[in-house]
Amino acid sequence: MDIQHLKLPDSLRKQLGKPMGELILGTPSENGQKLKNRFEEHSPHILVAIGDVVSEMLVTNSIFPHVLVTDGKTKRIELERKPQFEGYRTIRTASPAAEISIEAWQTIRDISKAIHQDSRIHLSVDGEEDLLALIFVHELPEGSVIVYGQPNEGAVILHVDQESKTRVEKTLMQMAIG
Repeated sequence: MDIQHLKLPDSLRKQLGKPMGELILGTPSENGQKLKNRFEEHSPHILVAIGDVVSEMLVTNSIFPHVLVTDGKTKRIELERKPQFEGYRTIRTASPAAEISIEAWQTIRDISKAIHQDSRIHLSVDGEEDLLALIFVHELPEGSVIVYGQPNEGAVILHVDQESKTRVEKTLMQMAIG
């Protein structure tokens, strides 16, 4: 699929509000240890964290994803204290709420091509980062893992495989070109 500016139609909101992978129930402090145990047993080739709370939870528990994606908000509310991620190179992009910008998609494509085992990239999004999980699934190689927050429930572990790539491709094709 070519890079394009996409807008989330109302018809997809309910579907995308559901976890796209395995939901790990619990608070950030509970899930930090659960995920640490999980990733110590099986470390993914590429690990991406999407969301301020999830990114901070992982780093606080000595899990250092290759890419952290944040927008300075949680549940669309501006954070009073934005997490700082030492050892991460910050790249900035913009993507409005309920949209995937061409700029953000291209940035994710570039990151996905350049990522390696020692990568530590913090993608800071001006706008909203939620839908960018779709682009990471689209762009990352199979075997990668994405962790993102499920509001008021916990964290979701999404494995990038052919099934998730096919689901994402169908979803992206249903989005309105903006």
